[in-house]
Parts: sequence; structure tokens; C-alpha cells
Amino acid sequence: MALVRPSWALAISWIILACVTGYGGPANKFLSWPIFQIISKLTYSMYLTHFAVIGVVAAQMVTPPVFTNFQMLYGFWGDFMVTLAVSTVLSLAFELPVTAIEKCLSRRSVAKVERP
Repeated sequence: MALVRPSWALAISWIILACVTGYGGPANKFLSWPIFQIISKLTYSMYLTHFAVIGVVAAQMVTPPVFTNFQMLYGFWGDFMVTLAVSTVLSLAFELPVTAIEKCLSRRSVAKVERP
């Protein structure tokens, strides 16, 4: 059991290395689908915002929580949906305009390079 996490990290690293060097085959094709780009941006944004959302929810508590299965499910899905909404708004507000600006700038720099 002590080697489960390092083995998992090594396996994922090997898949990434194989895909980057061109030996990924079907795994590379599957992982290169455009939907994964959208999902990866959204999940990274969720990763960045979830701690703040949990902090706000914890700060709003007046009494100690009751630990029942329903309460844990309700708390998890509530936190998840709020985090999803916040990260979607932040991604749309900040990441997409920056990406559009980068595309415009890269087109201009490519156009300047092509003109001799």
C-alpha cells in the first residue's frame, strides 16, 4: 500500500511522456479531444476557487454541523455547485478574454514574420 500513490503518479507521468513524444497512440487521440481542453480549464478554475468557497461556507456556520449521510451529501453537492458556478464565471470573465487577446497578438506576430 505504501507504493500505490507513487505508482499512480509514475503511470500518469508515463502516459503524459508517451503522448508528448508521439507514442501515445489511441490514448493520445482520446486525450486530445477538444472537450478535455474545456474540462481541464474548468476543473483547474474549480481547484483554485474551492478553498475560498469552503471558507465562506464554514464562516457562515452558526452551530456545529450534524454529521448524517444526507447532510454530508447535501453539503458536498452544495459546495460543488457553488464552486462550479464561481469557477465558470471566473473562467468566462478572465481566461477567455486573455485567450482572445493572445490569439490576436500571435496572429499579428506571425503576419509580421511572414512578410519579408
